[in-house]
Amino acid sequence: MAAQLEQVRDLEADLAICEYAAPAPIRTKPCMCGHCDKLFLDIAHSEGRLDPDDARFIVQARVGWPHAIRRAIAAEEQVDKLQEEIRQLHDAMHGRGIPWD
Repeated sequence: MAAQLEQVRDLEADLAICEYAAPAPIRTKPCMCGHCDKLFLDIAHSEGRLDPDDARFIVQARVGWPHAIRRAIAAEEQVDKLQEEIRQLHDAMHGRGIPWD
């Protein structure tokens, strides 16, 4: 299976997209057709049409959030690894009588 290369997202640019989107809450409401389980986006003052910044936010959030979450998980794993290495170094130095401040 070929490795899938993932483009590293620019999280600063993603944050700017979020900040340009409407500050009003975005909610969902159920479709009232009675035949499906679909939802409608309910964005204040949208009347069914989306401001380009809001539409861009929705599209980019679908891709960006999973990417940002994966990066956060990887960062947390790295922090845990580094904290364990620091603990091991501290224990090794303490065992040799080397002061640790």
